[in-house]
Amino acid sequence: MPPPRRGAICESTCPGQSTLAHPASALQASLQIRTKQGEAILVSTHYGSLPVHPAAAPSGCAIGVMREITQTKEMKEAGVMEAILDERTGLYHFRFFEHQLRREIKRAERHRRPLSLMMIAIDDFLKGDPLDRPSRADEVIHRTAALILNHTRETDLITRYGSEAFLVLLLETEKQTAVSMAERLRVAAQDSIFPHAPEEPENHLTVRIAVASYPWDADEGEGLIRLADQLLTQGKHPGKNRVHWKRL
Repeated sequence: MPPPRRGAICESTCPGQSTLAHPASALQASLQIRTKQGEAILVSTHYGSLPVHPAAAPSGCAIGVMREITQTKEMKEAGVMEAILDERTGLYHFRFFEHQLRREIKRAERHRRPLSLMMIAIDDFLKGDPLDRPSRADEVIHRTAALILNHTRETDLITRYGSEAFLVLLLETEKQTAVSMAERLRVAAQDSIFPHAPEEPENHLTVRIAVASYPWDADEGEGLIRLADQLLTQGKHPGKNRVHWKRL
């Protein structure tokens, strides 16, 4: 008898029982197994016991059904990631970020833990030849997003905010630590070379960063964003290439 193909249902039966209907009890689980070729696949398993006459099967009877679901799981995960991630920048969509911010504020309140938010704005973003702005702006946004991703932690959440700004949610982070992180990011941006930076021909890009922290600056997410926005607005002149925060 040839082995069942991948994706097919595998069944086991027992003496005296020719139907799979009406199991007395059932157990369902998903697990990863390896094929004879060494490939790891994900399968959904269903196990159950069947009521049979003791003479036919003195030790009882079990039934098992196994189906490969690797592709199904991958498709679901891809759909979820597509819904929450911007494929152009690799950053979270703002609506997902906003949802997570509210959720993390509640968690921080419940466990009495700190968190901070950085708002990062690109200095002189639309300065230069208007005819060259669309292509240059897209390039600067992509490179700035990559820079932020490379200088933040895996647990930090990042999103676009408006045309020239980004938001970074720093979990379990007090204000002074967040300010230090912001300063390192500011220096990294200043030292990076950007082919289409606003300050051409020097090809250097600078950012101004505002830091707002829970619970010191606000007790809800919208308040943190609002304060960070105010700090950046106040800091445009002469606050370029600087980190801004509200002193305790």
